[in-house]
Amino acid sequence: MVSKVKLFLLFLLRGGLRIVAQVLSLLGYSSKTFGPPRGYYNSVDELIQLKVDKSNIIFKNILSPVTIGEPFNFDRIKKHNIEKVYSFEKSEMRLNKLDKGRYHLEPHAVMSSDDKLIFSESCCYGMNPKEHWIFHQTRLSKCKILSGSAFMLGGRANYWHLLSEELPSIYRLRKNGLDINNFNHLIVKSSKYDFQNEIYDLFKVPRNKFVKLENYPHIQADSLIYYSPTYQPDLEALAWTRDFILNSTNHKGDTKKRIYICRQNSNSKRIKNNEELLAVLTANNFTVIQPEKMTVLEQVKTFRNADFVIGAHGAALANLMFCNADTNVIEIRSKFHHGAFSAPNVYMWYKELNQLKYSILLSDIEESGELKGRSKMDSDFIIDTNELETLVKMHLNES
Repeated sequence: MVSKVKLFLLFLLRGGLRIVAQVLSLLGYSSKTFGPPRGYYNSVDELIQLKVDKSNIIFKNILSPVTIGEPFNFDRIKKHNIEKVYSFEKSEMRLNKLDKGRYHLEPHAVMSSDDKLIFSESCCYGMNPKEHWIFHQTRLSKCKILSGSAFMLGGRANYWHLLSEELPSIYRLRKNGLDINNFNHLIVKSSKYDFQNEIYDLFKVPRNKFVKLENYPHIQADSLIYYSPTYQPDLEALAWTRDFILNSTNHKGDTKKRIYICRQNSNSKRIKNNEELLAVLTANNFTVIQPEKMTVLEQVKTFRNADFVIGAHGAALANLMFCNADTNVIEIRSKFHHGAFSAPNVYMWYKELNQLKYSILLSDIEESGELKGRSKMDSDFIIDTNELETLVKMHLNES
């Protein structure tokens, strides 16, 4: 009963805030100072066609179709209605330039010079532009004004996003005759982690140009330059990223190892029956690793010299980028983790990149309400250790 009352009060509060926000918009306030944006464009194309300002598309690249093939153990998991293959059609990658464009971190929103939301660039809050969370705001974060050009390098301080989105974006710049040094500012979420600084230095990204969203969550630039979202793997750019890192490091190793990625020090996706898991791994000669305690180069070397990798769905699996062909992989994933918007298959991108022998161990969870909308995906796992042992034997028999 109490929870229902709380939900009702929250509904009333959100409705009240939305009404106040709409009144402020009607009164003509700019969202840089008060209230929400004054309407929306469905797309950046609409903004450009109306010639509102000097916004334009700098370049377009075509991303080839990609099909991520069925998991190695598909016959054992198809009863869970998991998709056999994931197919991405040919799509367009765009680099846009917004004249006096703005970006707001939470809620995520890209805005035009005439104070309107550009919905196609901001649609992570449903499919109805009128319901975007930005229109529920009575006041946005203070706007930081940047002179010159600002390139949106990275909106998330996460190892997977850095390897799989930020670095490939640098490749696309170079392929089109641009350089990261061409811009006056580089927008990132933060650069507080050692792995970020290691990689930025490896790729000679000028960190002195960083403007951090953790400090300035609302920015405007004379020219805001960013990629439209694509939602699919750019295998060409991922291969360039992989090869650049491998060619820049000494990844030579000793005998191939079987490794297990431990997440017990994390705050999500831990293994509740960890002792049972470790018993199976020990019996099959696996080494337990903690990537968060390793340098990037140590991680690269470890995964390059692994012949079997087991780990839960999480950022450390981005290191599958560095594995050799035919490396055995078992990804532990919640059996409730499905649907396009929850991106269950992002680590399978590397399955296609490096032709990995890839299985998915779908698991029960101990659901945590603290994880809210991601509780079905990110809660701790209770794995079937008998199924894990069966999968390990299946892979080893086929190796």
